[in-house]
Amino acid sequence: MEMEELILVDGNIVREPLTRSLFFGEGVFETFRWKNELPKYFSKHLERLKNGSELLRIPIPESEEIIRHIEQAVSLSNSEDLYIKIALISKGDRIFFKTPDESSLLVMTRDYIQSKNTVSICVVSQKRNPESVLIRHKTFNYLENIIGRREAIEKGYDEGLFLNTNDDLTEATSSNLFWVRGKDLFTPATESGLLPGITREIVIQTAENLGFKINARKFDLSYLLNSDFAFLTNSLIGMSYIEKVNKQMMPETSKNYLSIRQQLFNELGWL
Repeated sequence: MEMEELILVDGNIVREPLTRSLFFGEGVFETFRWKNELPKYFSKHLERLKNGSELLRIPIPESEEIIRHIEQAVSLSNSEDLYIKIALISKGDRIFFKTPDESSLLVMTRDYIQSKNTVSICVVSQKRNPESVLIRHKTFNYLENIIGRREAIEKGYDEGLFLNTNDDLTEATSSNLFWVRGKDLFTPATESGLLPGITREIVIQTAENLGFKINARKFDLSYLLNSDFAFLTNSLIGMSYIEKVNKQMMPETSKNYLSIRQQLFNELGWL
């Protein structure tokens, strides 16, 4: 007679099946700021969550159900300005190559804390593989980001910057990278190996509306170091000015930066 699968946690038998997410990092997530309401571009977060779930073949609830769970969590939080993470947890057969047959939706909230307006960054030793299928999705496979951020902090910096295996610029550990020279806005192309952030997309459109020429292609580190100014973006910080790259101090905050930032924050409804 075949033995029933047995799972112990801290010496205790667990009857509820553990998730594939725990064993294999099979899951997708989104983070965003709730400021009185769902973010204006929440549909893009849902679209990215759906794309990731399709890649990993994780069943995903209908959009209305996801929103209902978020609103329930917000109502229990007693705050109008929140950090929110939603995560699709994969469940099913624990043989690694099997397809998950169900999922759970996790919603986590906490008070939103405004990030630093200026940050220091350094290039980290870990390099991005531009051919990786996972880079362009927000999956639970976040160890490269964790290792990169820890390395940067241990060196005395706020953020870590990834190069790819060809030594092209890609992204920071949790944000996209931009820099400006004159009226040209630069950002690494997605082909370099990065997650194309939602705020990244909005910044590109905002800068175009302000008369900047957009340049998205492959760049080495020298382009960033010789810029007029540079900044990071994501759905939680909005924009943060880069004050130092490795040991090099960057130029002072400029009017062009403040103009882009104000337009972005207006677009996000943060002002």
